[in-house]
Amino acid sequence: MGKVSPKTLRGKYLEQFDDFMKIWLKVDGPEQIINYLKEKRSGMRMPEFTHPCQACKFLYSSPELRELAREYFTEKIGDVLFRFSASKEVTGRVNDLIGYGA
Repeated sequence: MGKVSPKTLRGKYLEQFDDFMKIWLKVDGPEQIINYLKEKRSGMRMPEFTHPCQACKFLYSSPELRELAREYFTEKIGDVLFRFSASKEVTGRVNDLIGYGA
């Protein structure tokens, strides 16, 4: 895995906010993303998932879905980033009200 230090851990933590797919997964979850991409190409067959981790693995391991995500993610950027920012703001305010993290 490599060397682990506070500096590298902080860097890795912050890098996730530069990865739209990770933000999209946080906001919508893998199954909703797959359903959105499935609408873009008719006739796609999807397995049934019993756990979100299976859907996420499928999303990341399917070349066809990865290509569709690259092709259509720009349609979702505004909506996803708005909802992500709103969620962070609300969570921060609630945490301030209840004294969490103080």
